[in-house]
Parts: sequence; structure tokens; C-alpha cells
Amino acid sequence: MLKITVQTGDLSEKLDRLPDNVKAALLAEAGQISALLLGIVRAKASGDVLQVHTGGFLASIQSKVKENPKSVVGQVFSKDPRAGVLEWGGHTPPRDIAPKNAHALHFLGNSGEVFAGLVHNPGAQIKPHSIFHSTYVQEKDDVAARLINAGTHAATSSV
Repeated sequence: MLKITVQTGDLSEKLDRLPDNVKAALLAEAGQISALLLGIVRAKASGDVLQVHTGGFLASIQSKVKENPKSVVGQVFSKDPRAGVLEWGGHTPPRDIAPKNAHALHFLGNSGEVFAGLVHNPGAQIKPHSIFHSTYVQEKDDVAARLINAGTHAATSSV
């Protein structure tokens, strides 16, 4: 799973002392922010940064909000094994590709239809296509402001 963590220092030591209505407001806002970020990341993964071929990677991008006594955490993530390579770049090793369910591989090449009993893939250098980290960098100030506003509004409206 690709996961980006934001360190909050000693903030988590103070969250368990917040009134319940402030925690509820932060939880609700974290849910809305996670949904917004999920939409941005999926948009990048469906054409803005990457092209969709099968939809498997796009479908693997999810969001969730977790709460415990000391924190409210919103996450946008993918458990797809390609996520890290797509996000940060990487290298695939050379390998042979053989048919699994037929006697030959079938595909369209530059000269037309091709049938092959074995294809040698020379490997590839994959350049980074940041969708998660770039979204975090673009949206972090807005996310912080929204959470501060939600907490402040909840705290002042209960007084």
C-alpha cells in the first residue's frame, strides 16, 4: 500500500482533550476532505497524469477516515502494487512473456496482427507520475485551513 504520512508533532497528545463536538466536527470535515482528495487523485489517475487502460489501478484508489481517542485521520490510498512505481518511478526487469491460457500470444504490432509463442520484454525505466504526493503538496494548505476552521467553529459555537 502506498501511504503518505504527515507528522503532527505533539498535536496528537492534545486531541484526546478536545470536546466531543469539536472531535465530531473534525471527523466530519476529514470525511469531506478525504472525498475531495479522492476525486482529485482519481481525476489525475484517469487522464490528467496517467491514462486508463483497464481501470484496475483507478478502482484501487480509495479513501477512508479513522478515529481513535487521540486522532482523526483521513487517508487516500491504493493497495495496488503498481502505485509506488507509478508515484515515484522505478525499473522493471527484463523477462519473457509466455501464453497462459492459449498456445500463442496475440496482439497488434506495427506491421499488423502478431502471433507469438514467447515474447521477450527488455524491461523498462518508468518515470514518476505523481498523483498522491502532488495532490498532497497542492492541497495541504487548504486542508489545514479547513480543519482549523471546522475545529474553531465547533469550539466557539459550543460556548
